[in-house]
Amino acid sequence: PYQTYWLDLQKNEDDLRSGLHQKWRNALNKAERSGVQIEWDVKGEHAPWMLGIYAADKSLRGYGGAAPQFLKKYFPHVIAKGDFYLGRAVKNNVAIAFVLLIKHGRSATYLAGWTGDLGREYSAHNLLLWNSIKILKDNGVKDFDLGGVNDGDAQGIKDFKEGLGGRFVRCVGQYS
Repeated sequence: PYQTYWLDLQKNEDDLRSGLHQKWRNALNKAERSGVQIEWDVKGEHAPWMLGIYAADKSLRGYGGAAPQFLKKYFPHVIAKGDFYLGRAVKNNVAIAFVLLIKHGRSATYLAGWTGDLGREYSAHNLLLWNSIKILKDNGVKDFDLGGVNDGDAQGIKDFKEGLGGRFVRCVGQYS
């Protein structure tokens, strides 16, 4: 079955921030002081770069998720509808992390992400996701699906996403 965390973006920013788990909030505070800048691409200008990083990381680590070939064909459609958000964390003119968000109706989903060694050092993913919350709220999104999690080989990712304070959701799996 699909498991995720859903975040209610109808809360105000102060309530969302106070809902962060303490460890997560501390990492966000560190990231905010680090000088990491966040860049948002809604036109797909950085999509080829993102697909290259994502494909290499997915191959190296062997995790599930959307196939890069699918994303390449999918991007023109979501970009044309204004539903594409690619956030990059940049330190000293070097991209050190990214998040890919896709808007659908009043909701959005965290579809893919990556953090390099410098990104981990600066807690860049915390900053990216916090900025994701703000940009999605500014664009009328009410619910944020933080993307799939599992209890097996990706427990660290599940713990990280849980730190945002969302509601755990488990959907029925697909059966044939």
